[in-house]
Amino acid sequence: MIVLAVALVIAELAFVFGAAWDIQWHYAIGRDRPFIPPHVLLLGGIATTGALALGGVLWSTFGSLRPSRPGADATPRVRLFGLFRAPVGLYFAGLGALCSALAFPWDDYWHRLYGLDVTIWAPFHVMIIGGMALAALGATYLFTSYSGRFAAAGTAVGLATGAAVLLLLQAQALDHEGIISVRPRAAIAFPPLLIALTIPWLTAASFAVRITLPGGRHLPGARGLRGLPGGIPIGATLAALVLTAVRLALFAFVPWALRWAAPLEGARVREQNMAVVATPYAFPAWIVVAALVIDGACWLVRSRRLERVRLGVPFALLVAGAIAGIALALLDRPWERTLPLVRNGRQLDLRAALVNALPIVAAIGAVAALYGAAIGRALASLSSVTHLWSTRRARYASVVLHALALALVASAAWSGYLAAQGLIGPAHPPLIPFLPARPVTSPSVGWVIGLVPAWGLLAFILAESLALRPLRGLRRASSTSEEGHEDHRLDQGWLRLVRRGHRPPTRA
Repeated sequence: MIVLAVALVIAELAFVFGAAWDIQWHYAIGRDRPFIPPHVLLLGGIATTGALALGGVLWSTFGSLRPSRPGADATPRVRLFGLFRAPVGLYFAGLGALCSALAFPWDDYWHRLYGLDVTIWAPFHVMIIGGMALAALGATYLFTSYSGRFAAAGTAVGLATGAAVLLLLQAQALDHEGIISVRPRAAIAFPPLLIALTIPWLTAASFAVRITLPGGRHLPGARGLRGLPGGIPIGATLAALVLTAVRLALFAFVPWALRWAAPLEGARVREQNMAVVATPYAFPAWIVVAALVIDGACWLVRSRRLERVRLGVPFALLVAGAIAGIALALLDRPWERTLPLVRNGRQLDLRAALVNALPIVAAIGAVAALYGAAIGRALASLSSVTHLWSTRRARYASVVLHALALALVASAAWSGYLAAQGLIGPAHPPLIPFLPARPVTSPSVGWVIGLVPAWGLLAFILAESLALRPLRGLRRASSTSEEGHEDHRLDQGWLRLVRRGHRPPTRA
């Protein structure tokens, strides 16, 4: 499974590079035929993610029919529709890729209703990006089912990949759509959006990833908490370094790829539009600073130093998220270079617009830290309670996955109907003439459908939070008390209820 997780991350990064290439293509060349080179790369990333996830689900399903042997992969598995039995991460990866794939015909229908657009902030563009972010979280779930430094690093890389996918939305905040005109004051959209897209992933990485000192020693004073691994919390810093590396790689790749592919398509690059390479500038240059703040807060949580000043864990996370968000907003300001270059940007007082955005930044950062902590605790619990899920947690996950799968099945059926009526793909007379030939989808309905990956992610994290103990209930883990405490859990590898003292053999 861990090899499959690595392959999924590579496919998702291919999507990021293809999408960044495509965004700059529209800036510097314009719209073109469907299968231009950047489209091929991003579609290849989506298709590869879907194929890997489907293959993994089938392999896991048919492999579970054979008798288990000691040392075999015992990653927790969940049933779907009574047919498939696979790890939650594979379902996430597959359903996320399916979201992105279904968004393409819906996007075609949207353009036929409301005309062509060049904005990233369209409902089905957001659905494509959200689906791949969901797939990145799925790859992260696969990594966390294993122990060791490689799996820990993979967890950080997976979460950073999810943030990198969502940061594609930031490119639109660097042009005139990034100015929020709220009379009598205007604000900048870039900082609040940047915080919302990065802080949750950094906080999740900080809670889910840790290292131990040589010889197995932990950080002095860092005692393990129930549901959290012990050790030094460096997950946010690792994820931030990955995002920084992706940013630098995009700066090198996008201009080269654009100038290389343009002659192949008989297109001309408008060099004046290459002054700003949009997507790499959308990636924060000072993300490591925010990561250090979050890792420091996570260390305080784990070391229990907050008890001395009577501060609760949620309050500490709220403060850390707000501080990290404000630091990131003040340090990362590429919009100062881009907004004056666009229409209406010259009349904008950029410094005042930033000040107006800071209260929103602090609020979003605080909430994002709590949300990321919920994701991180869910990931950490997989490595701290290896191979075993509580029956309640498996049931909650199954409900959310079934709901998301049914929503996508309904979307696919509706897409087929639109294709039959000639509204998607090649135009032709309606094949079902007694039904509406041109059903109209309102913008609000379009956004509800386009945010399906977000609804699925929110529902799953809510289910995980209900299945796990709340943050204020974190207590020091005691191995002696756990050995004596009878806790019935569902052994997903053997499909029977076992007691904690009778666990199956772990992997080598």
